[in-house]
This record gives sequence, C-alpha cells and structure tokens, in this order.
Amino acid sequence: MGMWLAAVDSIRTPLLMNDELQPNLFDDNLQPVTPYAGTSGWSGSTSSRDRAIQDDTSGVTSERQLQVLQMLEDAGVEGLTWNEISDLTGEHHGKVSNALSVLHMERYISRLTERRGKSQIYVRHHYVHGRDTAPHKQHTKQETEHEWLTELLDHIEHDRMLSAGVMVREAIKHGIQS
Repeated sequence: MGMWLAAVDSIRTPLLMNDELQPNLFDDNLQPVTPYAGTSGWSGSTSSRDRAIQDDTSGVTSERQLQVLQMLEDAGVEGLTWNEISDLTGEHHGKVSNALSVLHMERYISRLTERRGKSQIYVRHHYVHGRDTAPHKQHTKQETEHEWLTELLDHIEHDRMLSAGVMVREAIKHGIQS
C-alpha cells in the first residue's frame, strides 16, 4: 500500500462539481469507499462476499481505489477505460470495473458519454471540460429482484439445488443484492 501514500494528499483534496463540495475520498485511516452494505460489493456468492470483506479490511480495496484515482489524475483530459487500466495494472475486469463503478457511483469520478473503442471513458471531475457525462446506473429494487429470481430459477432448472439454497440463505441474511 505504501507506493500510493504519496498520492494521498492530492486525492484527499475536495473538488467542486456542480457547485457541490465533493467529500474527501479517504480519512486518515485510508478507509475504502464501501457503498454496498458496508463493503465494496460482491457478485452474490459467499466466497465473493468473503473476498470483498477481506480486501476491504486488509487495505487492498483502498489501494486499488487510490491507484485508479491516481491513474485517472495522471491521464488528464484523455481519461482511461477499464481495459486500459487493466492493461496497466494487470488486474482483471471485475476488480477494475468494481473500483470504477464504486468511485463513479459515489461521485468521485465522472464517466463520459463518449467511448474509446467499445469502452466508456472515466476522468476526474476537473478534466470533464464541458463534455457530456453519464450518471451511474442505479438498479431499481424491481430490476434487482428480477435478476436475482432469474438466476435462482436457472440454478433450480439445472439441478444446482445447493447453490440455489445458498442464494436463498444469503438473501435471508443480507437481502437481495444486485
């Protein structure tokens, strides 16, 4: 985590966006942004949830989020796509897109409507320069429940009753997650 501490001061500096002061990304303990039930998010399985909690508590998520912010700062007005960040870091799509999605959802970065190749471009707010941006897509409760029930039905139809049971247990404990 040490290699990113030099960048912390510039990343902690609040930015103005639409006349609203953006909060500091990290407090003095370098806590990650964790908008999904106190975590940075997981795909729905128990192992995915456990991995997210481990990454969030060990500092891995903080480091990844700091790294993405610093890379976007360094990229300037050109910004970066998920695959460009993946190429530079060696991280797979899920980890990169999770960091981008969380930072975008919590309004630390902007996603431009323009694309490079087939990928969306992300920039720090002060590099938008009047270009059109896209809001973070929020799943409605109905969409989330529909996706969850569709996945559950798929497990049942393909005789994966154990995984279907795990999904139901997780939904009872934590609610239906997208």
